[in-house]
This record gives sequence, structure tokens and C-alpha cells, in this order.
Amino acid sequence: MSAGFPGYTGRLLPKDRTIAEHMRARGYSTYMLGKWHLTPDDEATDLGPFDRWPTGKGFDHWLGFLGGAVDQDKPPLVEDNLRLFGSDRAFFYAAASGADAAGGGAPATTPRPELASRRVRRRGA
Repeated sequence: MSAGFPGYTGRLLPKDRTIAEHMRARGYSTYMLGKWHLTPDDEATDLGPFDRWPTGKGFDHWLGFLGGAVDQDKPPLVEDNLRLFGSDRAFFYAAASGADAAGGGAPATTPRPELASRRVRRRGA
């Protein structure tokens, strides 16, 4: 969605780098958990394009959901670029509250430091 003003197109351009892209360039392993509402609706399909999804904007791994206006009780979960059918809120919040969720996607032999981004809104919080 565009606001109709120069510079406010509502889309991340390739030149618009995220903190994950900066950290990955410096050798960090990156992981995101939670809501990502920076993918335009017409690009949030199973066929992509994936360049504005979290894995296309610097995150090595991602577990969460696209869009801000989704059912918070049963979010349509995505892992990296693959939709998880049959998943539910219990699975998502169990992963979100796990102490080792940030390192769970990276291989144990990865000697890189990690950047984890967690955007989870719990009910009643």
C-alpha cells in the first residue's frame, strides 16, 4: 500500500537493508521469531517472490507469520519460506518461549555469533 508521497511506497527496496543484513555481513548468524508485516500482500504467496520475506532480508531462519492482520489465536505459520499447515498457536508460543529458540535453527557447529529478533505478542500482555 502506498501513501502517495515520494519515498513512502510501503515496500522495502533492495537498497533498504535490515539490521539482519548488516549483522550477517559481519559474520553473525541470524534468526527471527514472530510477525513479519513488511512483505507486500501480492508477494506473500507460496510462490514468492521471497526477496522481501525475512529470509530475503538477512535472516538465516524464520518462524512466524506474514502480515499484521492475522488471527492471533491460529496464525498461519511459516518456517523459512514454507507454510506449516495444521500448526496452531500452542506450537508457535511453545517455540517462542523456548530458552534455546534463537539457536535452534543454526547448526551446532556454526562458530558465528547470533542475532535473534523476537516479535511475539502474547494475549493479555
